[in-house]
Amino acid sequence: SGIEKFSRCPFSYYVGYGLKPDERRVFEVSHREIGDIYHGCIMEITNRLTDDSLPLTDPSSKWMTVTDDELRVMIEEELKKEAESYRDGLLKSGNEENYRAERIKAACFKTAKALVEQVRAGRILASRYEESFGRGRRIPAIEIDTDSGKAYIEGKIDRVDFLEDDRVKIIDYKTGNESFSTNEAREGYRLQLMIYLSAAKEKEKKPAGVFYFHISDPMIAITAAEIDREKISKELRKEFKLNGILVNDPKVISDIAGDFEKNSDILSIKMTAEGVKSALRGEETLISEEAFNELENEVMRRVSEAARELAKGNISIHPMKTKTASACKYCRYKGICRFDTVFEGNSYNIIS
Repeated sequence: SGIEKFSRCPFSYYVGYGLKPDERRVFEVSHREIGDIYHGCIMEITNRLTDDSLPLTDPSSKWMTVTDDELRVMIEEELKKEAESYRDGLLKSGNEENYRAERIKAACFKTAKALVEQVRAGRILASRYEESFGRGRRIPAIEIDTDSGKAYIEGKIDRVDFLEDDRVKIIDYKTGNESFSTNEAREGYRLQLMIYLSAAKEKEKKPAGVFYFHISDPMIAITAAEIDREKISKELRKEFKLNGILVNDPKVISDIAGDFEKNSDILSIKMTAEGVKSALRGEETLISEEAFNELENEVMRRVSEAARELAKGNISIHPMKTKTASACKYCRYKGICRFDTVFEGNSYNIIS
């Protein structure tokens, strides 16, 4: 995420990782901190459901046997721990925060249930959570030569799934509205997922796919006459579809999405008379293995460029901008850089 931040805006990276300014704290729960609570809870739940001695889809694994009631109890236990320790009991400080805690609990349950359904639909041999890669780790760091010596890309992957035929799938849990784009990856705006894949493959494995999984509390719009438990469940599954790309191979598609007749509940793909196709207009979901490898190589070239610029000390205020987003949108340091295109010398690094 650090090298991706530098690629999007060198100055933002410099402030965040170099100057490290302290944020003025207000005694309230911020949206970013709620995202951290969601993320921590879901990571703990996935760890509790996983037994390294069993494939996830083994009939006796917890992923396959856990009930909704058991999921709710697990989530309540994890969030109770969080509420006790979080900022001197802030989540228990009054009716407003108690209500917020209940909303967090509901969102975590919906998210965990969606994850369980996705695992049950596919065929996953094993998973690793918060898998670190770097110097001295089981998965080595990605090494890049710069004029100042070697740069080492290190990190922690939310989830690595291992499929049959030595295939690897990467999932990054997100609380923001992130959407993967192959073009944005090629241009250096989205590097994180492909870096994770490059590290996790460890040279001898092959790609299956890279995805964002959105942790959220979706609201379903239906009329009173349409209220039906199965319909609501179906609509919720749509909100939790994996967002990303996968290799266009029948075995890979089946191992991730399972069997489906028309539209997949797991991925944005659909069954047609010509075979499986992307269900998203204007965006790639299925790509050939050759194209996948080409994309990985292009992303790693961008990573190498960014590492060399970082080593040179580049701290320019030159944020990237795409058709739908910019590096400034959620930047915490806009009050420091005062970037504004109305002033001479302030311009975006626009990518198509």
